[in-house]
Amino acid sequence: MHYLIDGYNLMHAMGIIGPKLNGRITLDLARRQLLDFVYKAHREQPECVTVVFDAGQGVKKRPETSHKGVHVSFAVNYHQADDLIEVIIKRAAHPRDLSVISNDHRIQNAAQRKGCCLMDCGRYMDFLNGTRPMEKPSPGKTVVKPESLTEAERAHWLREFAEIDDDPALKELSEPRDFLDEE
Repeated sequence: MHYLIDGYNLMHAMGIIGPKLNGRITLDLARRQLLDFVYKAHREQPECVTVVFDAGQGVKKRPETSHKGVHVSFAVNYHQADDLIEVIIKRAAHPRDLSVISNDHRIQNAAQRKGCCLMDCGRYMDFLNGTRPMEKPSPGKTVVKPESLTEAERAHWLREFAEIDDDPALKELSEPRDFLDEE
């Protein structure tokens, strides 16, 4: 299993940084604190973790580095870290072996579409704090829409809505209106 972590998203969820954090030195220390937590959680196989951060405007960062074996990527050639995370997800050769950690719905949707495992930041923090053992996350659920209703389902819905045609409030709503004549 390889873990792909939305770095700043997890930092916010953990309370390491808040909306008023300013200053490069403070942000560097906050990143290092997060990376130390991640390393401790994965000390047996830190090379199986990638943490992605925004590069920030005007900040000269190498696109890739490591911290105690944890792979660290900065979205240098991307508008934001989410863009790089989506590229990594799309390029995953074995998406079922990739666990994506983020509360960001855009990232979660991309991971689900590709069939990756998902873990929100709260669940991952439980693991970091030792309150929940690391388990193999379940793959993203894919919902398959059936082609048609079964006869039993059809009969159920016909019974459920049998009296809808007789409801006066609904009749009024369903009558055609001429919007041009109203003032």
